[in-house]
Amino acid sequence: GLYDSMLLVINRLGGIADTISNKPVTIFAINNRSFSIALENINQARRDAIPSKPAVSFSSMDSAILDTFFCRYILKERVSSADIQSLTDGRLFVSIRYNYNMQLQLQRTNASGYENGGPSTIIFSDPKNSVFVRNWIRVPTITVDIRTSNATVHLLSPGHDFGFGDDFVRLINSR
Repeated sequence: GLYDSMLLVINRLGGIADTISNKPVTIFAINNRSFSIALENINQARRDAIPSKPAVSFSSMDSAILDTFFCRYILKERVSSADIQSLTDGRLFVSIRYNYNMQLQLQRTNASGYENGGPSTIIFSDPKNSVFVRNWIRVPTITVDIRTSNATVHLLSPGHDFGFGDDFVRLINSR
């Protein structure tokens, strides 16, 4: 029940289900709340447009734009927290389609006075093709390193806005 929207999008977009089932990938799982935030933003902008536009859903919106943004959440290789732990500034990884770079950086938390002894999170960032970190949109994971037969899955924070902000909303509403 927490990832139904993500499953709907996977099944709607051609080839995604096959790719994540059969190839080594890293998936940043987006929960229903993240999709709801994006949909609220899209449809609010559509209501505010002059003239107003009809509401859309993830079942009815432009699949090419949806595919472009959704594929950013799936990387071409398996990446666990151990793979990036020695990289102080993180590293760029390529999405499964469109060769779009996403950045991963491991962040350790403190626990009971023990520095870096708490749980690890991965900061998943859309660099927006900028070298300046201040232009990036970043989201933390809430759970890392869930292993499947061919993938590593990291769960994103439920407060994340699917599509990493305004670009997705603007493109969906431009058509």
